[in-house]
Amino acid sequence: MLRRAIWYTLIFLVALIGAGSYWYVQDSQQTVIPDRITKPQTDPRQYDRATLPNGLELLVISDPDTSLAAVGLRVDTGSWSDPLERPGLTQLLSEVLFLNGNTLSKADPFNDLIRIHGGSLHKQVLGNVSLLQFDINADQLDTALAHLATALAAPLWSTTDVERSLDRLDAVYQADRQTDTAKYADALQTTFNQAHPAARFSKGNRTTLGAPGLNEALLSQFKNVVTPDNMALVVFGKESTGELMATVTQLFEGLTGTAAPAQTLPDLYSPNQLPAWLQVQPVLDINRSVTFSFPVPANTYGTKRGVEKLMSTLLAQAHSGSLRERLKGAGWITGLTSGLANDSGAATTFDVTFALTQSGERALLEIGTLLFDVFQMVAQQGVPAWQLAEFHAEQARQFDYMNLQSPSDTVSTWIKDLGHYSENETLSGPFLNPTLNGIAIADFVKLLQVNRLLVTWVSPSATPQDQSAFYQAHFALSPL
Repeated sequence: MLRRAIWYTLIFLVALIGAGSYWYVQDSQQTVIPDRITKPQTDPRQYDRATLPNGLELLVISDPDTSLAAVGLRVDTGSWSDPLERPGLTQLLSEVLFLNGNTLSKADPFNDLIRIHGGSLHKQVLGNVSLLQFDINADQLDTALAHLATALAAPLWSTTDVERSLDRLDAVYQADRQTDTAKYADALQTTFNQAHPAARFSKGNRTTLGAPGLNEALLSQFKNVVTPDNMALVVFGKESTGELMATVTQLFEGLTGTAAPAQTLPDLYSPNQLPAWLQVQPVLDINRSVTFSFPVPANTYGTKRGVEKLMSTLLAQAHSGSLRERLKGAGWITGLTSGLANDSGAATTFDVTFALTQSGERALLEIGTLLFDVFQMVAQQGVPAWQLAEFHAEQARQFDYMNLQSPSDTVSTWIKDLGHYSENETLSGPFLNPTLNGIAIADFVKLLQVNRLLVTWVSPSATPQDQSAFYQAHFALSPL
């Protein structure tokens, strides 16, 4: 009865959304120093961007006063490229890529170099992108870059390295089997179009990767993925931009290879899969939440980012009468978060998640109704001029003071975006939202419809009917 009531109520609200008209006011944006790469007036750092003849995208950032250098590498391929017979292959490749065949030691020489010189290394494999970031004492930047270039030029790992890395990866998998995060992700994958690679197991373990021929499979994946035309590199150091660009060019211009053709991906959800209702039973009894997810189709990078951030801002407002404060005041939620679940420009969802109290679990209908009230208001009335102006002003402030970020955070910001904006908008594009206009907002709100909705309820009170394959999540999936 509860799910049927939610269904009818949301259909009524979506009908109201469709009947509305749209109006928006675009606020003027902050004046910045015109340059080949636009930057804030207050930013003393220097920037230069180039694309090497081999296709590698480069951004160098110079700060003579820094004592810490930082580097970010993006490879535009992730776990979705794994062969069907070897789930987790890209994850394993990220583990062995910087090993050098030293069988006398279990140490990771690249990680040790960074750690010894005051830095840290972070790697992340997502669906269609892999990221590596590190910081290090500024005097050691050239040494670290040389090590990085050597690893990208040709693999040096040994079969012993592969075995040890597989052991570590399997140990992580075994530990994650007891976490709610992994169980939730495993249950969520069952809701996707099973023809989409997002529906597959991506982390890997000894069972999925341990078949004969693993080293050959890794070498093949390396050849198809680790190519200069498939990568972007951001380097932050104390040297001038000219010196940084010369160093990076010398080290990386010799990289060769051409990436395998990009996959043509199906929709994240196939027709008639939505609307759906997913229940997940958590490991910890204190975990209670409800998430409203709407698939967002692949689009030109940047087109939907400003709209998504604006919508998240509207949902999270703290003033009296806002959605968050009304739900908190009723004692139903302890928190609200929203945004793109996979901010990569590919298949993703716009998620609105409410951390529930026990009384909030009995008010799912009311919570859903109030959420769709916000969507209805935006559809019928647009975004008031003062709110849009306030949003743009906050984005401009973030752009204005981005030079206060640490080297590591600076690199983390730009490696995700490099190559997705014009040269002039390299820095300003993600902040000043040039594509955020009435049409973009209207198009985004049209995606927030009940017939495109997945409701996920995580609660000890959930009534699971199935168990997921890899992390043994207890869940139930049914039409909404």
